Amino acid sequence: MTTMRAAVCVRAGGPEVLAVREVPVPAVRAGWSLVRVMAAGLNRSELRTRQGHSPGVTFPRVLGIECVGVVAASTDPGLPEGTTVAAVMGEMGRRFDGGYAEYALLPNALLMPVSTSLPWETLAALPEAYLTAQGSLDALGIVRGNRLLIRGGTSSVGMAAVSIAAVAALAWRMNATRANRPVLFAGINPPPLDQSRTVEFVTSLIFAPRCSYSHLNATFK
Repeated sequence: MTTMRAAVCVRAGGPEVLAVREVPVPAVRAGWSLVRVMAAGLNRSELRTRQGHSPGVTFPRVLGIECVGVVAASTDPGLPEGTTVAAVMGEMGRRFDGGYAEYALLPNALLMPVSTSLPWETLAALPEAYLTAQGSLDALGIVRGNRLLIRGGTSSVGMAAVSIAAVAALAWRMNATRANRPVLFAGINPPPLDQSRTVEFVTSLIFAPRCSYSHLNATFK
């Protein structure tokens, strides 16, 4: 295959600047491997880039800061052809073309081998949210015995944080401004809270509109 379909952002603007086009399949080069994209996540940052708010981005550009797929041509012995991979950020869809295409040429350092039975469309929704949640929890220094409050718990990052906390057996609680949203967590029961430190994980101004934090904050009691 020498050409592929891609959703190309031809210039900054509204949704009309996205055009599905036939473009050349990227040529493999040293340090980069070609991934057959099976699914790509949708993120607000792509909307901002499309609107022209991402400094340094030139157009036309194939957007998409995360994708999942299969290695089609590799320059890394540790990533043989056929390996299922996920890739996220690292200037994808900004400095170089991203996941809104049938193939993406990506730096080997961004490719994360994945073993999963999840369908592609589900897997594609996970990398950005889970890496954001895990990285934030790591930055806060969460340890067993902390009390974790997840504000905006039904945002994508909030749901990721809840599932990470549940698997890690952390004492957690979450809130949401829409009363019907906690049904998303049916079957995930928070363990009893103890009297140790409380760590507050703020995930979203959308679901915590009175919160003055932009990303996250830790408070200890």
